[in-house]
Amino acid sequence: MKKALIITDTATIAFSTLLALDEMFDELQVCNTAETAARLVPEFVPDLIVVADQVSPRRSAAAVALEANVGQTPVILMCTGLSSVQTKDPYHSVRVDPPLTPIRAHRALEQLGLAH
Repeated sequence: MKKALIITDTATIAFSTLLALDEMFDELQVCNTAETAARLVPEFVPDLIVVADQVSPRRSAAAVALEANVGQTPVILMCTGLSSVQTKDPYHSVRVDPPLTPIRAHRALEQLGLAH
């Protein structure tokens, strides 16, 4: 069973990401903080984690992923505006512009080696 965890504090991003991934994953979970994600990851064991820039307090998707302790799980970072890749980016990650659409999700999954 393929599972994905979405970390965002914006309802519209959560909804559009759920719609984009609905056909590609069997089980989807959404949480709004890195702290909650860090608790969920060990028990949920997602195949993919999607992280959006956090609005309040303002933090990059990479910083949220780092705080969520994503480990070796593949990550899609939804980053707004121009932001350079940093050493904070998770090891197995790709960046996409929000919103995550089915086409963008498929391309990201291909880059991560998860497309089927």
